[in-house]
Amino acid sequence: MEAADARAFGQVSAGGFGENVSILDITEDDVCVGDVIRIGEALVQVTQGRLPCWKLSTHVGREDMAARFQKSGRTGWYYRVLREGLVRAGDPVILMERPQPGWPLSIVIAARFDPRLDPALARRLSQIAELSLSWRSGFARKSDPDYVEDTSLRLAGR
Repeated sequence: MEAADARAFGQVSAGGFGENVSILDITEDDVCVGDVIRIGEALVQVTQGRLPCWKLSTHVGREDMAARFQKSGRTGWYYRVLREGLVRAGDPVILMERPQPGWPLSIVIAARFDPRLDPALARRLSQIAELSLSWRSGFARKSDPDYVEDTSLRLAGR
């Protein structure tokens, strides 16, 4: 996407679940792995979905909250900072580049949490350069048909 084709994507707002940046009117369906986004003066790139953990459950006082949050697929996402800059509430959020239009975060997050993920799909996902190393590694492990992921420690803290 050329800079001239960049489009307004949302607006920065206050967070509610420990996030550093919260953007109105954008969901995991709207964001693709690798999207390069200008937020205020900063330039960031979408690298992975969030992994809900037991701390969220403790924070809200619901033992099942992390698992419910994960099941919703609306976990949020992480950015890598490409260019530091000042970001203020109300700043515009501009999509600058979309190198992986075939990989909306909603699909990638669903795949990451799918215990029966097709190993061939896991292998493809493990090769997306824009994904964080930890998610590429997670997908590489899931490409082994015998691999079984244990999420109990992350989700329940035990």
